[in-house]
Amino acid sequence: MPDEPTSYYADGQWLHDRWRADCREFILEAVPFLARKGLGIIPNCGYMGTNPEWWADLGGMPDPPYAAMEEGGFVCPWGGDGKSFTFWEWERKLAPFAALRHTKALMTNHAGPFAGAALTAMETPDANGMAGWDGLWFSLTSFLLCFDDVSRNGFFNFSIWSYGEYHYVDEFDPQYLHLGRALGPYEKRGPCHLREFEDGWVAANCTAAGLAGLAVPRGSVRVLAHGSFREPTGAPPVTAFSLPAHRGVVLLKDGRQVGNEDNPAPPAGPPPPQPAQPAQ
Repeated sequence: MPDEPTSYYADGQWLHDRWRADCREFILEAVPFLARKGLGIIPNCGYMGTNPEWWADLGGMPDPPYAAMEEGGFVCPWGGDGKSFTFWEWERKLAPFAALRHTKALMTNHAGPFAGAALTAMETPDANGMAGWDGLWFSLTSFLLCFDDVSRNGFFNFSIWSYGEYHYVDEFDPQYLHLGRALGPYEKRGPCHLREFEDGWVAANCTAAGLAGLAVPRGSVRVLAHGSFREPTGAPPVTAFSLPAHRGVVLLKDGRQVGNEDNPAPPAGPPPPQPAQPAQ
């Protein structure tokens, strides 16, 4: 049977307002009801860039859901050839994501499937010349522009295998990539977005044009991406850098480590409470 959601589709138009009102009412009732049973929900809300007020409302509910999915993420396949990376409302997603404190965004970054088996597919360029590793670093640096390391307001996901396959890559391992605590919110310098961490900056170019001669915020840095972050000393110290269209990089500060060697894990908190034991 074809999927025809007639309650929310009429005269060739998706009825956003009706869907939103019903979805909101469901979340308001379902979250506390399920919480009493030790359960929860993660709704697929989306529209973070088009309707950021929905996400502000979600986090402001008396009982907000633990998390909600932003299926578009910072890269997605919609609006192009169905496989290549596109960048719907990229800049408009930054502020509402960064503002989340009482719920978390599941940022689903995806495209494809790309040609090739397993991780070899990450070397394949899309129709615009953007390989899987480029898409990963652009979406990962975009995520780090907004991630709050106190409330931990989001989770990162990436796939070029069309929901059918996932891989854990070195970029996800703090042994190889961990910049310490954020030292402030993201900022925009010209067309480039940056955010400073203890060990360096993340930088993302969301425009369709390459950027050249970008000044390093302070001192000298090593510019790192997928091909260089495991051996950062191979990247020379620079005071200016270039950033192609829709790319993201790490600017590693002089004397800092790109992994967690100089960012030890915080001490473990108290153990969770244990259930009472029956008297013997």
